[in-house]
Amino acid sequence: MRAEGRNILLLFDNATPHVSGDLALTNVSVKMLPSNTTLCLQPMDAGIVASYKAQYGSMQIDHAVERVE
Repeated sequence: MRAEGRNILLLFDNATPHVSGDLALTNVSVKMLPSNTTLCLQPMDAGIVASYKAQYGSMQIDHAVERVE
């Protein structure tokens, strides 16, 4: 990328695994999103998580009903 004169911007949330020490990267800027902004800045991510939780909960209920029957 450097040879082509390109710059890269990486956006990360502040999840602990994403936070690390200083990075020695050329032509790459790493920026952290503010805490507790997932719903505002990453609405699709929040929607996917909500959908997954709903489907998983439904599967758990179905499994529990099958075990009772």
